[in-house]
Amino acid sequence: MIELPKKQRDVFNLRLGGELRASERVVVRAGAWFETAGARPSVFDISTPESKKLGLAAGATFHFPRIAVDVSYSHVFADGVTVTDSENTVLNVLVPENTRFVGNGAYDYAYDIFHLGLRADL
Repeated sequence: MIELPKKQRDVFNLRLGGELRASERVVVRAGAWFETAGARPSVFDISTPESKKLGLAAGATFHFPRIAVDVSYSHVFADGVTVTDSENTVLNVLVPENTRFVGNGAYDYAYDIFHLGLRADL
């Protein structure tokens, strides 16, 4: 069995948003959020990148008879992470004493989230 410990920790998250009915058929919304890092830089893992993040989002709902269409977009800005003391290793299964530390380096990332939803009142 191969174990992939992530060594993550609790985070603090702050969210703020609002919604406005622009017309009888259109509701718009926007918001922002901040979250602390879920892991120390020494255990940074590119498969689950963690650092301080700021997210901005905007969306709308369009109401039609018996149907509503939701659309939204969010961009997440993440702090870069520089790792100089990585605790992550790659185990050499043939020669265990050749296990090596990996993960040192500089990491920059951000991501976008798109959403399209359809609701029906049957």
